[in-house]
Amino acid sequence: ELNRTAGKRAMEKFAFDSSALYLRKAIDTLDNITTGDEPKWSAYYDLTLDLTGCLGHVELCNGNVEESVRLCEEVMAQARTIEDTIAVHTTLIIGISTRHGKNREGVLRGFSILGELGEKIPKSPKVWNILGEVRRVKRALRGRSDDDLLSLPEMTDRRKQAAMEVFSSLVFFVYTDRDSKAVFAVYCLRMMYLTLQCGYSKWTPFAFALYGVVEVILGNMSEARRFLVLASTLIAKSNSMEARTRGLLILHAGLSQLSLPYSAAFDGFMDSYVTGMKCGDVAFALVSAYQHIYAAMLTDMNLVQIEADARVISSQMKDFKVDRHGLMHDMLYQICQNLMGLSENPGELTGDAFNSAVKEEVKTAGDLFNFHNLVFMEFHVQAHFNRFFMLEDSIFLFHKCLKVTLQAHFFSYFGEFLAGLTAYRLYHRTGKRKYRQLARTCTKKMVAYAEGGMVNAVPMSYCLVAEAALLKASSAQKVNVQELYDAAICSAKKAKVLQFEAMFNERASEVFLTVLDDTTLAGLYLREAIDLYSKWGADGKVEMLTTMGAHVSLF
Repeated sequence: ELNRTAGKRAMEKFAFDSSALYLRKAIDTLDNITTGDEPKWSAYYDLTLDLTGCLGHVELCNGNVEESVRLCEEVMAQARTIEDTIAVHTTLIIGISTRHGKNREGVLRGFSILGELGEKIPKSPKVWNILGEVRRVKRALRGRSDDDLLSLPEMTDRRKQAAMEVFSSLVFFVYTDRDSKAVFAVYCLRMMYLTLQCGYSKWTPFAFALYGVVEVILGNMSEARRFLVLASTLIAKSNSMEARTRGLLILHAGLSQLSLPYSAAFDGFMDSYVTGMKCGDVAFALVSAYQHIYAAMLTDMNLVQIEADARVISSQMKDFKVDRHGLMHDMLYQICQNLMGLSENPGELTGDAFNSAVKEEVKTAGDLFNFHNLVFMEFHVQAHFNRFFMLEDSIFLFHKCLKVTLQAHFFSYFGEFLAGLTAYRLYHRTGKRKYRQLARTCTKKMVAYAEGGMVNAVPMSYCLVAEAALLKASSAQKVNVQELYDAAICSAKKAKVLQFEAMFNERASEVFLTVLDDTTLAGLYLREAIDLYSKWGADGKVEMLTTMGAHVSLF
């Protein structure tokens, strides 16, 4: 008992190494005082259940995934009721799903345990399954005010509490599983329905944030914004550090960009990361850290600092064996190095952080989520470093990835803009109508986002509107085109997104050089772009643009 108490106190103080030592001593003591005729699981069932489950969770926090899985499987083999296995099931799901190539195995385990708890979820939901869940939630919401939703009674049904626990651990891994976007929607809707029918649990803030994301996917932006506010309110009041970690992750990955600048997501992801690392919700904390790094690239933060932070996160992901999400992070880490000029081939996503062997492994592993993230990250560096022959091959796959894998994610809005801008550039180079059609589609979406109140979309929409005007402009109308680019640049400066401000100046220079034949203006914009990239710390871009400017005599 003394070792159990010491182990749990160490857990509460997030001293997981010490906690593991105390808990293991307690288990060893039980082994020493019990016999083969009456083993510890018979003689001291409740104590052994508690110690083994806690140690499984602590070992996961320490990055000892294999040992965590072994301990969890021991509990499941010895447990007397399904309720006794819930804690270790969630630990096991997270431990398995964060390993490269094992996400599907974790998801299938989740399906099984939810079925035992009475929550039957079709493994391949059809449209009518999703619509049925939507209708149930809408009926349950009917007539309820915001005050009603913020003051729900407590959930008392143990099985429903257990189901919410499993849903909360599974939902992110379902989102990243192949062909499981429909399952993701059903999970989110079922969590919301259980909350409305059975009352408030510690996962209610998380459920509200997830439901807001579903409303984004359905195109109901006003309702999504409503749940952005409701989820934010509940997360701020939550006493559960785990619920706060996961709630902030979903809130800023899928909702906050509807009304707030990227800097809000930047701060929110950091809050989620710090909170999760403190309470031992390491897998979700490190996913938030990865999102934080990408959000940082859409602020005025210098790349040198971003790259240093990315290096720390990469090391932590390896230490804690968060292999699958570590791959996503290392792709982003490599982009930072390419932009900074720390890669021998900046136009390709390879280097010290993410080498070519790992890239080939991602392409052949059958992990759709990581493959689509690879497409996204590769397209990013190809666009920055003008690898047009690669962009022609990848632009339509890239745009498909935005709709299939990154739908409603804050990455997707920047991705929509990048697809549109690249499509305009390819159309001017090739004259192929398929690029013009894609460019116009992206422009319409970005303008709609901006007009709908999405502040982050405003600079990007201005830039694409300038590109659309360029298609109709003659050299006599270049003043109007210049005004539109200047509006985009001014908007990016106001938003404090250095990457956008530099990109828009770079593109304006390219337009005046290659389309409107004004080398004076092209030189002015290019010099400003170089200064901004230098301020951002993107020395790789500075080198490329300086060489290009000298080659065409703009300096």
